[in-house]
Amino acid sequence: MTDKKKSKKQEIKDNASDAEVELSPEEQAHKNKLITFVANNILNSITLNQAVTVVQQVALRDAHTIVEEADDVKLKEIEAALITAEEEATSGEGNGSSEPISPGS
Repeated sequence: MTDKKKSKKQEIKDNASDAEVELSPEEQAHKNKLITFVANNILNSITLNQAVTVVQQVALRDAHTIVEEADDVKLKEIEAALITAEEEATSGEGNGSSEPISPGS
């Protein structure tokens, strides 16, 4: 990831943190209640197919981030898992029990 992208993300995060620091506990609780209300309204208004689409988009975004930020060791681990999954699929042994790649390791 480029320094420009990192600095922009950090700036957004810092601004959000600054805004939360300025709120009293009561104001923060009220804000959290409003956020939960809006989130529930969004969730109640989407179909199952739309929810699946959103989850797919989030998974792709997170996977892109993981691959982009991975060091050489992590990339080799991901590539090895990919090769294993492809081999299992071609041999008919793909039962979905392969170990997932954790984003934090």
